[in-house]
Amino acid sequence: MKVERITTAMLRNLRMGETAAYELPDAGAINSAKTIAYRLQYSLGCRFKMTSDSEKKLLVVTKTTKAYEKAK
Repeated sequence: MKVERITTAMLRNLRMGETAAYELPDAGAINSAKTIAYRLQYSLGCRFKMTSDSEKKLLVVTKTTKAYEKAK
């Protein structure tokens, strides 16, 4: 899907295990999206696995469960 930017709403709306591919305008937008996903995963209690291709301006995001829990 071609988008100008990734929003927190887009990431929140992904179902657990769902993968989405986004075509972004440039490498800066890809880095911004990665930062948003990294910060959001803590408040949502999930993980976002991301693969990017700067030449194709493509970011693939998969929402998964946390792989581990912090020791108490």
